Amino acid sequence: MIKVNNPLISIIVPVYNMEKYLGRCINSLITQTYENLEIILVNDFSTDNSEKIIENYIKLDDRIKCINHEKNRGLFQARITGSKLAKGKYLAFVDSDDYISIDWYRKLLRQAEDTSSDMVIGEWCFDTDGVSFDYCNLDHFRVKDYCLKGSEIMDEFMKVHGRNFSWTVVWNKLYRKDLWDKCLPLFEKFSKEHGHMIMWEDIAFSSALWANAQKVTNVHNILYYYYKHREASTIISNKDEKYKNKYINDSSAAINFFKSVLENKKIYEKYKEDFKYWQLHGMSIVYKDLVINLNKNTFKNKILEAFNCKEEEFEEPSSYFYSIMTPLHQSFSWFEEIKKEIVSVKTKYISFDVFDTLIQRPFLKPSDIFQLLSEKYNKTTSAYVNFKFIRESAERNIREILNLNNPSREDITLDEIYQYIKENYVLNNELLDEIKQYEIDLELHFCTARKTGKELFDLALEVGKKIIICSDMYLSKDIIEKILVNNDIVGYKYLFVSSELEITKEKKSLYNYVQKFLKIKDSSQILHIGDNWHSDVENSKTCGWRSAHLAKATDLMLNYNPGIYGGEAFNKIYCDSFLKEDYKSSFNDFTSVRSILAMSAIKFFDNPYVSINPWSDFNANPKFIGYSILGPHLLALCKWVYNIAKQKRIGTIHFVARDGFLVKKAFDTLKFSNIKSNYIRLSRKALVLADVEKVDDIYSIFNKINLPVSPKDIVKYLSPIIPKEKDVEEIFLKHNFKFDKKIKSYIELEKEMKIFIEEIIDINLLPKYKQKLKEYFEKIIKPGDYIFDIGYSGRPEASLSNILGFPVGSMYIHINGEIAGIRQNKYNCPCEVFYEFKPSITGVMREHLISELGPSTTGYKLNKGQIEPVFEEYNPDYCSEFITKIIQDSAIEFINDFKNFFNDYEIMNSFQNEVISAPFEYYLHYSKEIDRRLFSTLPFEDDLGEGKRIKALEFWNQEIYIKNLNLGNSGMNNSTFLPDLYADGYFVKFYHMTNRLFPKGGKSREILKKIAGLFLK
Repeated sequence: MIKVNNPLISIIVPVYNMEKYLGRCINSLITQTYENLEIILVNDFSTDNSEKIIENYIKLDDRIKCINHEKNRGLFQARITGSKLAKGKYLAFVDSDDYISIDWYRKLLRQAEDTSSDMVIGEWCFDTDGVSFDYCNLDHFRVKDYCLKGSEIMDEFMKVHGRNFSWTVVWNKLYRKDLWDKCLPLFEKFSKEHGHMIMWEDIAFSSALWANAQKVTNVHNILYYYYKHREASTIISNKDEKYKNKYINDSSAAINFFKSVLENKKIYEKYKEDFKYWQLHGMSIVYKDLVINLNKNTFKNKILEAFNCKEEEFEEPSSYFYSIMTPLHQSFSWFEEIKKEIVSVKTKYISFDVFDTLIQRPFLKPSDIFQLLSEKYNKTTSAYVNFKFIRESAERNIREILNLNNPSREDITLDEIYQYIKENYVLNNELLDEIKQYEIDLELHFCTARKTGKELFDLALEVGKKIIICSDMYLSKDIIEKILVNNDIVGYKYLFVSSELEITKEKKSLYNYVQKFLKIKDSSQILHIGDNWHSDVENSKTCGWRSAHLAKATDLMLNYNPGIYGGEAFNKIYCDSFLKEDYKSSFNDFTSVRSILAMSAIKFFDNPYVSINPWSDFNANPKFIGYSILGPHLLALCKWVYNIAKQKRIGTIHFVARDGFLVKKAFDTLKFSNIKSNYIRLSRKALVLADVEKVDDIYSIFNKINLPVSPKDIVKYLSPIIPKEKDVEEIFLKHNFKFDKKIKSYIELEKEMKIFIEEIIDINLLPKYKQKLKEYFEKIIKPGDYIFDIGYSGRPEASLSNILGFPVGSMYIHINGEIAGIRQNKYNCPCEVFYEFKPSITGVMREHLISELGPSTTGYKLNKGQIEPVFEEYNPDYCSEFITKIIQDSAIEFINDFKNFFNDYEIMNSFQNEVISAPFEYYLHYSKEIDRRLFSTLPFEDDLGEGKRIKALEFWNQEIYIKNLNLGNSGMNNSTFLPDLYADGYFVKFYHMTNRLFPKGGKSREILKKIAGLFLK
């Protein structure tokens, strides 16, 4: 069954007293779809019935061999022992209480061979005592596709800082044996020096393997089941002092070995800072296990000494990548069953449907493609002719005629459809021939392989099954063959097409014909796989075939499939009118809206058996959120910007850093002609002095910065007019002000500004600075140019207009109030807004998702007579930046896909911006908590509160809570209440006003709380 040239995989299974689980583990190995395996069981001096179990399996399968340790030497040495016996090109490890999905090694191997990877990583899930099965939604290798080469391998590995054990365990990976052999001397030396290890051996193995790898990739749709014992959480507490000391020694030894690997590779200095975080993370885990959880202070000093750390460096070990877990739905077992059916000896033939099974198109309705025929047809007409209607009617009418006149004939051809149009409409025949060929060309353009369908096809091909393809379709056999070849679906024996044979699966006739053609007496030898429950599943079963259902991707996205949850959001928005009735109408009336949804469906519901978290809408999946939610919003923004620029003949759009970053990237990706784009370093902080003319104007800073603020902060804004010889910190100390202490009231700010004006700034420096600013911006911004920014107050274009002497236009997503109009009117600045209202949820998340992941511009400085931007210190949070980067990259992937699919078709660029932005607004305003939890580590500078870094998620949740209170909506996702999504509530205004007038931490705030307390009582 398996090709003889497939490389051997050696699987090492250390065994120590695992009689309860060993059989399950071995069974999962010997039933793999990939059969060229060498299974090496290392019996590490088991004292239970494990040895007997091994002997029985050796008799059962000659691929199994065993080696016995003369004493218990531990997992680290057991893996080394097994690897030295291995003869395979590839090496893999399985713990004896774990097990793997049926296609685990075939997929890992194919990826390794196809990409020349020397390490391939698969997905995994927890099996907790066989009771619950859960995967980690945010695991790196689930949410991202990796293709790391050379130095970028260790760059990625080191910055993880140990936060996710998927990087360090060896059991979720396939290794090239020559990579392992390169590291083996290091492992043997460590084992000899350190001896038996009870834990943390994976850190030692992985540090060397990652450091020596040259290419690392990953795959999806397969699972390693990591068995988690419920008592595992208490295992350390039940052990004696000797064991706990051994725990400290083993963990610190593994970290020290890690350091030696970096030193041997001469890369320690490069990663010295990152290694320190690995060290701190390791210390924090052991410290928490022994000192905090067990309250064993006697271990404190030993742990700190072993890891070379200080007590104050302890931090709660990060659990971010395990913070969202999804129960494994039984649907994954359905996927496994399909694969088992494919490889089963009773299966001789495997039949596949074509459309929505092996091939899919970015259309929610098959007839949506006909709208493009109308577009093509009407390029030759004066009045609009609805050719889509003509095409649909012709097909429907000819089927009815056929049913009346020749009921034995069950299907029609594309030629007959167009012949009907020629005979029943007075249209140009040459043009109709051209349109027919255009329809064929469109099918060839839009048809792409459904990855899951092709995965099953490739599996069937690889295990030597005879493959046939059965399609109910009016397209000719030749055209369908071209579509299949274009998508590398080759190697099947026969293609049966209803249009050629004049019989269909729908009527069951095609199944009977195929069985007779193949001369198969036992119909149960045929397995048919398809998306249509009636014609593919039920009808094939009625004919005696076995069948498997590969649910249609678009049905899952709209949550139409009763057996598999696909999230509620898109159904609510476009089918249930949760946000606005208009959105449902647009969904029904606009081909472009449906096609944008279909793009997302075929991307993320390609595999219908991926379990979606039942408490989420988007499965807390950053790729899904980026592609399906942020991507369409970017498209709407870009089309809006382009249309404004075209109407007003704008020369250049200057996208303002940082909020304009992703919109510019999308804009450039779409390649709009005749419109230039530029990325400009600008911010409200940077332009504090732009409209200042005299000393009195300095007090405009009150309207430009938010409390709390320190003298050190204010220096950033006023530095261009502060003489270099001024020791600002010394001056403030003289007045008993701490330079870096943040003040929380405007009374204190008045005092500080008085010091700045009277003793520090030199207003005579201002003209030179502003002249340099003018020279700097004159090179960038020309009359008639516009800036693009998220919003909000009109300050940037007002400041620029003041400097440059001509009005600068602006494009905003929205504005926050009348001050924007006042400023724009003062300088005659034209302004366009995407939303004519202020959304309820603004601020941190709306900005963060489209902003550059980098420092903001705080001002400008003179350097050798030239102006250059000044940037704030940038200390990103790894977890939130990792997730945000995936979201942003996925959004741009959507833009790319849209461009490649639809950018050349006018009708597909005809949509209401608000409608395709609706999922984005739904996410901001109504998303479920688990989908927002992606940003649980994102810091946010609370300018309205205490001025300290708080979690953006807290602020976001607070915004949603206040919005719902203000709207009288007790439930965040109450579909019976149609809220005004963009209400600018009085409660929100009151909340913000209170924080400004009575800053948190101030005396006035405490007095207010006491007064409020009297009334609340």
